[in-house]
Amino acid sequence: MNKKEMLAQLHKKRIIEVAEALFLQYGVEATTMDRIAKEANYSKTTIYKYFESKQEIYYIVTYQSFVMQKKILEEAIEKEQNFFDQYFCLCEEMVVFQKKYPLYFDTLMETIDINSETPILNEIYDIGEEINSILQRLLEKGIKDGMISSNIKFPEVIYIMWSSISGIITMASKKEQYFTQTSDMSITAFRNYGFKILLQGLM
Repeated sequence: MNKKEMLAQLHKKRIIEVAEALFLQYGVEATTMDRIAKEANYSKTTIYKYFESKQEIYYIVTYQSFVMQKKILEEAIEKEQNFFDQYFCLCEEMVVFQKKYPLYFDTLMETIDINSETPILNEIYDIGEEINSILQRLLEKGIKDGMISSNIKFPEVIYIMWSSISGIITMASKKEQYFTQTSDMSITAFRNYGFKILLQGLM
């Protein structure tokens, strides 16, 4: 990589970092290219020199969040040996991820155009499949160890599990005040109960 290419990479990195911070603070819709340019101390012309649109920047941030999530889930499973401990550790790491990175957490359930010719979308799809394979390997271990039924169907069960785990976490986050007023469970106990009920459905 020559000096010109290195400088271009530094500029792109700076723009992505600024855009990411703005996405997290204001949301994607409220973040404009004007605001990104201003915060990054670049002209809009410079921003468009490196990126076609705000959407392209958002896709790159999304890809990076998927890479981060994949690493977190892999490390969560490696912490434990027992299937049940691995499962609940994975769920807990998802809870932590949602609290720290709510925007990124929401992107995990977004629709990706699998027929797109846009390279970054294909990369997002591929890393998403790698994340799915983490859960599939875990469930296959559960089957092998005799902990869950061998009659579950892949890949459908993967989609059901991710949507259910994400739904439990999202509902607990958005309805916390309601739960504290209507249930004698803590919000943590509610989440864990949900994860347990979900797992029991596989037995």
